[in-house]
Amino acid sequence: MEPPETDDGPAPVGFGARLRDAVETSGFILRKITPWLLIALGLGSAMHGFVPAGFFEQLFADTGDWTVPLASLAGLPLYLSANATVPLLDAFVSKGVPLGTALAFLLSAVGVSFPELVLLRGVMTVRLLVVFSLVVLVGTTLIGWLFNALV
Repeated sequence: MEPPETDDGPAPVGFGARLRDAVETSGFILRKITPWLLIALGLGSAMHGFVPAGFFEQLFADTGDWTVPLASLAGLPLYLSANATVPLLDAFVSKGVPLGTALAFLLSAVGVSFPELVLLRGVMTVRLLVVFSLVVLVGTTLIGWLFNALV
């Protein structure tokens, strides 16, 4: 699938030409990412339907050092709206999940998600996406350990 035009040529002149270029480019990007977004949607739906209620609370309720990186790793592929983190954080902590572990899980879910990686793949290399994901994983793990040590 070839992009409509390369960036090597001159920019379109006039409103109509720029609008056509924007529509063509948007259509190209949409056709390129739609299959991946549908796969991500399917995985999220399957996870929602098959992961038992309370699964994450039971998994992360332990206070061992391994729970924080595990929580960060488990949150990476999930899509989570930043607006949903406060009620979820409250629910996790009230069910016995340590604050730092809950923060690591929720921050990694907000920081990186499979649909986000699919969208970013259009402008970033796979190597850069892996580095980005690792930075989020390490950062949320360190934040989780810090909060667990301080609380």
